[in-house]
Amino acid sequence: MAVEFVSTDFVHGLVRRIGDARTEALRGFEKMPAPGDPAEATYWESVLECNAARVLAVLEHTRLAPGHVVRYRFYEMRGGDLCARPFVIRGSTDVRTLKRLLDWHPAPDAGGVAGSQDAELLYRHFTLERSAEGIFEYWFAMQEIWASSRWAHARVITTADELGHLTMREDWRVDLMVEHCAPAVVTAEDASHLAVLVYAPIGQQRIALEQIQIGADQVVRYGQAVAVASGPRGWIL
Repeated sequence: MAVEFVSTDFVHGLVRRIGDARTEALRGFEKMPAPGDPAEATYWESVLECNAARVLAVLEHTRLAPGHVVRYRFYEMRGGDLCARPFVIRGSTDVRTLKRLLDWHPAPDAGGVAGSQDAELLYRHFTLERSAEGIFEYWFAMQEIWASSRWAHARVITTADELGHLTMREDWRVDLMVEHCAPAVVTAEDASHLAVLVYAPIGQQRIALEQIQIGADQVVRYGQAVAVASGPRGWIL
């Protein structure tokens, strides 16, 4: 099985488009005549749903089933994190009963363990291209849809210059020398494997090589991250 690397141009282009989509979603929501009360679950559900719709509109290799939309159940604000769970359903369906049946679990990048409900209620409704770019984009899109606070502040590192710019600063320690910084993909019949350098500034600033598997069921599963470098205290939520 050959390793394919995702180009820096593709990663930066995707990051730019999704960043613009985030901004447009927030502006569009703020312009609504009655955006709602942030103390209410419906407010945050609307914010997240608007963001998901905008993000999906700018993807090149990932598609949601026609007539379906991403919905959320919001549970609570825990520190600075929004505890919410995404699911996909037909746009015309009343979701009030379904929401009451959904239990919360953390996002995949925050230690959440996907079960059969996630496969059935979220991942199976997407189609993706099983190329290096397609696998990376799909993972990135699912990160946006789960919308953890860790991901909101994280950054994908693709070049040695980006890595060096962070780790050369005071109070940083490098634990592992990385030969290739670009996201790497290995695709097999039963699963695709993705390795991505991610800088996360929540708590203590860290850079880790995240190891992700995307199975035939399209569920995103995280393996053990490999520590690459650590820095001083970061964002406290």
